Amino acid sequence: MRWLVLVYKVPAEPTRLRAGVWRKIKGLGAIYLQNSVAALPQGPGAERSFRVLRNEIVEMGGSALLLAPRCSPGARRSSSPSTRRATTSTRRSSTAARTSSGRSTRSTGRSTSPTPSWRRTTRTW
Repeated sequence: MRWLVLVYKVPAEPTRLRAGVWRKIKGLGAIYLQNSVAALPQGPGAERSFRVLRNEIVEMGGSALLLAPRCSPGARRSSSPSTRRATTSTRRSSTAARTSSGRSTRSTGRSTSPTPSWRRTTRTW
C-alpha cells in the first residue's frame, strides 16, 4: 500500500486555524503519525484533498509539504541473517550476565528488584 504524508506547520494564533486544519485532516480519514504529520492511503481523491489543504495552510501563513514516500517491501526486517544471529546472541549473553549477577529470583525465592515492594502493589480505586 502506498501512502501520502502531509507535514505542516500552522501559525500559533489564532487557534481556530489549527483546529480547522485538524478537523479537515480527520474528516479525510487520515491518521496522525505525530504532531503536524498526517498520513492517508494514496489515491486520486486523497492526493487532491491533501493538495487543496496544503494550499490553504500556505495561504493562512503556514508551511506544508506533501510527500509520497516509497518503502520497499520487507523494510522492517533486518538486512541479513547474520545480523539476526548477532542480535540473538547479544540478547542471550545479556540474559546470562543478568542471571549470574544475582538478579534472578530462583536462588533466594524473593525479588531483588530495585523498586520497593510497597511501590509494586497495584492500586484499585
